[in-house]
Amino acid sequence: MILARGDLNIDDGEFTPGIKIPKCRRYFNVYHPIDPIAYRIEPLIKQEMHDKEPVQLMQVMRTLLLKDQTFGQLQEAWEGLTGPVHGFQYRHDYVMRRRKREQGMMEVAFAAASHSSYWMSDDVVLFTIMQLCQPVVDTLHRYMSARVPLPKLMRSIVELTPHTKVLLSATALVRDRCTGLSREQIVLIDKDRLYFLSRLSEVACRRKWRIKLTATTKAVYGEDSFMMKIVPCEAAAAETDGPPTSNNVTQSAVFTFKAPSTPVRNAWMEAINQTVVKVVSTFEDEQPADKMPRDTANLVDLPTGKSIDYFNAIKAGFLKEKTANGWYDSWNDRWLVLQEDHLSCYENSPRLDFVGQFPLHKTKAFCFEREYLIRVVARRGSSCEMRVQNQESFNRWVEVLERIPTVEIFRHEDLLENSPSSVLIMTESSRGNFGAGSKAGKTGEWLQTKIEGHQIKLDENDQEYVAFVIQVASSAAGTSIVQRRYSEFAKLHRQLRKMFQHEQIPALPSTRMWNKFEPNYLKQKAIGLHGYLNEVCKRCANTRAQPLLLEFLELAPPTPEPKTSPKEEKADNN
Repeated sequence: MILARGDLNIDDGEFTPGIKIPKCRRYFNVYHPIDPIAYRIEPLIKQEMHDKEPVQLMQVMRTLLLKDQTFGQLQEAWEGLTGPVHGFQYRHDYVMRRRKREQGMMEVAFAAASHSSYWMSDDVVLFTIMQLCQPVVDTLHRYMSARVPLPKLMRSIVELTPHTKVLLSATALVRDRCTGLSREQIVLIDKDRLYFLSRLSEVACRRKWRIKLTATTKAVYGEDSFMMKIVPCEAAAAETDGPPTSNNVTQSAVFTFKAPSTPVRNAWMEAINQTVVKVVSTFEDEQPADKMPRDTANLVDLPTGKSIDYFNAIKAGFLKEKTANGWYDSWNDRWLVLQEDHLSCYENSPRLDFVGQFPLHKTKAFCFEREYLIRVVARRGSSCEMRVQNQESFNRWVEVLERIPTVEIFRHEDLLENSPSSVLIMTESSRGNFGAGSKAGKTGEWLQTKIEGHQIKLDENDQEYVAFVIQVASSAAGTSIVQRRYSEFAKLHRQLRKMFQHEQIPALPSTRMWNKFEPNYLKQKAIGLHGYLNEVCKRCANTRAQPLLLEFLELAPPTPEPKTSPKEEKADNN
């Protein structure tokens, strides 16, 4: 350590006290008190630090975790405990706590084991996480010093509101990329991203009524400066989500609302009347053929009386609705939503806080029709996978994705699950980039291999040998069975080593020279060859070794071997 960091003059033999700190932004020395090869750094850098005790790691973590504080307050407490001392900008030495069994006479017994206990300690893990969050702390300091309010969302996250222009909403099984499990969620899509809603009870709202905006619909002043009346079409009644009641009968004529202030009332009246004018002008013009009605774009399974058809809103807010309740009138809070051609009234508003998102900028969508599976892959490799309910929902999703210019579509009829033994072989017709291009007609060929077992056979000399049974599934050639001996695996391995560097090729499972037909040994050997073949498929796909792999799996005709000279044949025989 002294030779590496110190200032030692080898010629004169003089040593300058103190060592140099490594040239990095942050340097920490976390050690166990009974680790036989651990030592402190601060006294080696400055001699006056030998009287200063190291920071107790457990004390710091307990101080941070026991207080109910925000992240910024936790970082302030952290900096207060590890602040500058004796010329150091921050503390370098942090000591772990002793366990009860490591004290007294047992200290010597646990000394060697303490050196391997660092990453098993929760204190060390929490300490590391706090250091990884240092860039966030620097950002917080810039906001605080500039006295600018902190952002509520990340830059890449967009808030989901009723005003979001949703193109399609449907129920789907979304796969968790961490656990591999799938759970049912509501998936929304607009022109820029996918939204995943898992808390159905907080998203679905109970709708009281819904009226279609026509030329005769209008919003007029009420009895005072806070009230307004909505007069729907005379021939049409309100669309309700429940059985007919006396309230619905009276509401089918005129709806009376009270706003909290006159400007709010006037804003609602202006928005409703302007929307009616747009509806009339749109109705007189020819309707675009590619415009999808919002009523047919909702494929969500919801409880009876619940709805999420409040997106694409022009205006939304709470007003009080006048309701006849026997011999007197009551005022109830209602959530009013104005859309392009409808006005809806809900009993409550949704909570859209817990929403997962996936951007669609320059992505590829792999659509597997037989499995109703859609996998969206971004440029950097992140992906989301969802399985829709039926063919109608699948076709609707494909139609919507084709309307988004930043999404490239790849359609497949069948699917081999994305397992380690499954690879995608891209042909010349299916190769593409993330830029603009044709979305139709691009397909890839799936290839999956699996060693199902082994068979003992006789060769031409009546000698027994073991043939491993390989099931090969390809989207182009279907499913087939190939039998290969261990010597053929070894031959493939030698050919691959000529094409790639040795460290890029997986190790071939070894074999033994005696008792080769033992069942347990053959079972373990088949498992080892299965893993080897999986790795070979992944590393050879879409490379210059791909023809060699296809020939081994009998998916391509064998390549004629070059003729050898008599001298080479004689050398091989020897």
